[in-house]
Amino acid sequence: MDGERILTISRRFNKPDDTFGGVVLISFKTSYFEALYQQFDLGPQGLINLVNSDGVVLLSSRLNNEVAQNGDQCKSDATRTTWQASSVSAKDRHRNLIIAASAPVPPYDLCLVVGLDGDEALSTMPLLITMGAVGGGLIVMLLLGAALWLDRKLIETLGNEIKLIEESRTDALTLVANRRAFDNHLAAMLQAAPLVPTMGSILLIDVDHFKGFNDRYGHQEGDECLRRVAHELSSIVHRPEDLVARYGGEEFAILLPGCGLAVACRMAQEAVSRIKALGIEHAGSSHGVVTISIGVAATAIPGSYSSAALIRDADRALYCAKREGRNCFREHS
Repeated sequence: MDGERILTISRRFNKPDDTFGGVVLISFKTSYFEALYQQFDLGPQGLINLVNSDGVVLLSSRLNNEVAQNGDQCKSDATRTTWQASSVSAKDRHRNLIIAASAPVPPYDLCLVVGLDGDEALSTMPLLITMGAVGGGLIVMLLLGAALWLDRKLIETLGNEIKLIEESRTDALTLVANRRAFDNHLAAMLQAAPLVPTMGSILLIDVDHFKGFNDRYGHQEGDECLRRVAHELSSIVHRPEDLVARYGGEEFAILLPGCGLAVACRMAQEAVSRIKALGIEHAGSSHGVVTISIGVAATAIPGSYSSAALIRDADRALYCAKREGRNCFREHS
């Protein structure tokens, strides 16, 4: 929006069961890396470049330099640790030899290159000859060390950004999606509805008599109960597009994009049975164990439902399940 250049990186992330969970896109302003590169004094012709496998320079410490503006001619090989490059100055049009070292940037198909001006490097040759192989190796080690440090810095930054994104959509107690992630997923499901035969279904789930459970067994046991319920609900969904979320308090929700009412009802019955089978003691329940009630709603007419309307219908069905004895599901008709 402000005209600045950016670098975009994508990364797949999986659910706890190792199925596909989505793709995270992160964009960085190149000015961040340029400022980072400027911390290293490599001389007027020195450079630090981030290069892809095709040899295209994505980021450079010399973006505002005349040499960079006229293009570097680089012959790079990601499998080598040292290589040569040459550049042409806009002022005198002579070729400058660049002596560089490179290092891969795992897990991305990128290579970090640190280079020194050939004339500057070669001017120290008498000293290097005197020092022998030890002195030459020291320069290479310094270059590789700088490249590896920048490599780790980039990986650390990307890892922190991805972690923040994942935390922003995860409920801290149950580790399923939070309400914000649920709202976004539901909106996306309804927007995609014209592309599929059915718009999708929702299961609105309530842990029966949970207030009484907390009062009898304490909040720590109540938290553990919610964690176990969330884990069991997560185990019954298998598609990457399905979502289990904590809707609020002791309420959970499951979104099933592209699934009709019949599939949603089968999953609701499985959820009711499996939560009861956990056998979590609840003396305040007529069943003697923790149970759940579920309201199911779905729509098959593209564009006929808003998020609020679908949740309203599921909530009405949930009320019917509670009124009819709990430990069951009811569908909206």
